[in-house]
Amino acid sequence: MTQARVCVVTAGGTREPIDEVRAIANTASGALPCALALRLVAEGWRVHYVCGPGAQRPDRGQLDVPLQGATFSSVLAHVEHLVRSRLDALASGRMVVHPVGTAAEAGDALARLCRELQPDAVVCAMAVADFAPRPVAGKLMSRKDSLGGGADGTPESLTLELAPTAKAIDRVKREAPRTWLLGFKLLAGADRETLVRAAAHLAQRSGADAVFANDIRDHRAGLRRGLVVDRQGAVVAELPGGAGDDGLRALADQLGRFVVQRAG
Repeated sequence: MTQARVCVVTAGGTREPIDEVRAIANTASGALPCALALRLVAEGWRVHYVCGPGAQRPDRGQLDVPLQGATFSSVLAHVEHLVRSRLDALASGRMVVHPVGTAAEAGDALARLCRELQPDAVVCAMAVADFAPRPVAGKLMSRKDSLGGGADGTPESLTLELAPTAKAIDRVKREAPRTWLLGFKLLAGADRETLVRAAAHLAQRSGADAVFANDIRDHRAGLRRGLVVDRQGAVVAELPGGAGDDGLRALADQLGRFVVQRAG
């Protein structure tokens, strides 16, 4: 029996503590990498899913059920199929979830999995924080009676010192040199040339075999699409995706086919 291919997928964002009750975080939902992970499982792969706080997770019941034109029995059948497929993937070990919190935890988890599994592919879709505060023990005080506010009782401003974090994606090829690596690059309001150049730079720096590049403004407009760029700056795939939830599923399918073709 042929051994299943193995892929590590990272998803969501990280949460960097300021003190013991506050943190800074990004809003990455993990929706696309979660859908991609499920697609790879459906293709017969084993997937290890590293996810940040609040990311969509394949081991949770976050189901998107189409209701337009549906009947009650068809909805129940749809839900049953989705739940059974996820439960089967989890029970069989074809889907393993690794929750993490900070950028450091994400990097350590990714490096460990690459070292231990030597996966066939890694998809680094997580929005890992580039900077993190130097955490403070306890709770930072913020009012006049605790931080020396102004005479009118208003709190003084507070300055946080941010330190750069290690790049998690840069650890993949060091631990698993033969692993096929797909990075993700997200920009805002960039033209095509800038998007391609930024993706190629990430591929060259990290050793990624390809980078999926997209724009947050497309996402905010409800469009799910992007380009796949190689280290030489060539666009090797244009993934049109689509609009809304159907567009998300279409883009995940397109990315899944690309991963299987290139790494399988």
